[in-house]
Amino acid sequence: MKDALSIEEARERFTEYLEVNKCRKTMERFAILEFIYMHDGHYCVDDIFSMLQQKYRVSKATVYNTLEHLCKANLVMRNVFEREAIAYYERFTLRPHHHVICLKCGSISNWYDDEVISLLQSKKIRNFRLQETSLHLYGKCIRCKIAKRDKSKQA
Repeated sequence: MKDALSIEEARERFTEYLEVNKCRKTMERFAILEFIYMHDGHYCVDDIFSMLQQKYRVSKATVYNTLEHLCKANLVMRNVFEREAIAYYERFTLRPHHHVICLKCGSISNWYDDEVISLLQSKKIRNFRLQETSLHLYGKCIRCKIAKRDKSKQA
């Protein structure tokens, strides 16, 4: 099972979404889609804006508006991690996942564990129908853990 749509499939779906919703199909909108689909990771608006500004005349408003369209088209997912309260965007994945966030360097990684997802989906919650799950796990990534170990050896 593949994890995400190909860039071609994403472009096609976005074109269809823009046409159905009578939105303009601009080079900048497709550049934002391509940036997210060509780069693995989680990006805030400032990250996307900075990267695109090097090549396109794009405003932050265009980035915000396009990301909103991409979320509505189920091409991009928006995540807000409690500790920062900043929205991060990633390409929409076909396989459910959770996030592992480093408290030291702030790196964000996807964590796939079908057993955990099955366990959460099997839980019955009174007067509630579960549709999706999202776990945010906080700790230290291996790079920060190794860096701390190296510093303590030098002391």
